[in-house]
Amino acid sequence: MGSPRAADNRLGGDTLNFPSATRVLPIALTLLTLAVVACGTEPSETISATVLAPTSTATATSESTDSGAARQVLSDIVGFQLEDLTVEVGTTVTWTNRDRASHTSSSGAPDTPIDMWDSPRLGAGETFSFTFQEEGTFPYFCRVHPGSMRGTVTVVATTAIAPSPDPTPTPDPTSTTSPPTPTRTPQQPTAEPTATQPPPTPTPEPPMATPTPTATALPPGEEISSDVVRSTLEDLVIEVGTTVTWTNQDPVSHTVSSGTPREPTLEWDSFNLNQGDTYTFTFDEVGEFPYFCRFHPRTMLATVVVVERGTAIPTKATSTPTPSPTVTPPPTATPTPPPTPTTEPTATSTPSPTPSPTATPEPVAVSSDIVDFKLENLAIEVGTTVEWTNRDVVPHTSTSGVSPMRDGTWDSLNLSTNGRYSFTFDEAGEFPYWCTVHPFMTATVTVVESGGGGTMGIAATPTVASGSIY
Repeated sequence: MGSPRAADNRLGGDTLNFPSATRVLPIALTLLTLAVVACGTEPSETISATVLAPTSTATATSESTDSGAARQVLSDIVGFQLEDLTVEVGTTVTWTNRDRASHTSSSGAPDTPIDMWDSPRLGAGETFSFTFQEEGTFPYFCRVHPGSMRGTVTVVATTAIAPSPDPTPTPDPTSTTSPPTPTRTPQQPTAEPTATQPPPTPTPEPPMATPTPTATALPPGEEISSDVVRSTLEDLVIEVGTTVTWTNQDPVSHTVSSGTPREPTLEWDSFNLNQGDTYTFTFDEVGEFPYFCRFHPRTMLATVVVVERGTAIPTKATSTPTPSPTVTPPPTATPTPPPTPTTEPTATSTPSPTPSPTATPEPVAVSSDIVDFKLENLAIEVGTTVEWTNRDVVPHTSTSGVSPMRDGTWDSLNLSTNGRYSFTFDEAGEFPYWCTVHPFMTATVTVVESGGGGTMGIAATPTVASGSIY
């Protein structure tokens, strides 16, 4: 019987304790709500943290773009001028050639080039960039026009980038606003860095240097091309403001350098010109400017004569004097002595009159004009004295030998305008001669024995033909 009671007591106890469980349930519910409230406050904090994170990343990206924009500088090469620039360390300068002629941007000076940067020849519209990583003053020049195109790049310490860290502390105050649930307020500080950072962007001071190309209005000069061919430089007569472009057509290198081999001025200097390379220079003042090839200084010399605008420039019409062959009358005098041999039967002493060669004094009057860059081919008799006269505005010479070698028979040295030189030919033969200033000017003097024939006598006194080398 005991066991059934025990079972009833357990059962009855359960039924008696059931109401107590109902009392505990409200307590459990209240604890659960408190836990839920406690958990509900935590997500709000995480949300505010996630809002702050993107704001800091946005400021970082804005700083990098602003600082990058401040380190790009553009410089135009225009009007044959290089700009003086002032930039910060880390700035990349991009030069653009706006002229029709070729230019370079090369560090250093013509006499002391520096191996820091050196652009290739830049044609119209082409660009070249270089980044300056250290402070200092760096001169630079144009290798094509070293005498007139020079500039300086001054690199200073970076100053505009220092203020950029200030906006970064701004995220701190946003943490104080996190307790108030209005998480919208953190979005407002994002505008602050964008407003404070634009001031550094005006740092591209270089634009202040850009006004220098005030010479954009190029002189209204003409453009002339001159070919360097057969190891010859051309003598030119041009007007002020004219731009001359030399092109090397030879398979060997040449230069176009101002001055003379003994006194180079290097007001302009093309440096090495390989076949097909060009060099350009504008002449802005009146005068005579000799120039030469530094590789072939003894044979390649010429002169550029610059005159005022509107000045009559000599043309090849001046070669009209060459019709001197009209001096055909002399032949009428020379042939008359030969018929005298009819007197031979009278006396053998007649040979004594053979000193008719005394007529040779007539050829002494032979003159030859050096005009229009031409030497004359001459045919004369032994004993004739030839007198050369330079009629051009540039120097010439009459020098024996085959260009470009002298043989030492005669040499007039330099003959300026209207300068004269004479030489007497005492033996028969063919004597080539040339101008040492312009080796392409060549001709020949043919000397025959006195009385070498009627036709030869006719050809002896006048000049036979112009010494054209074309």
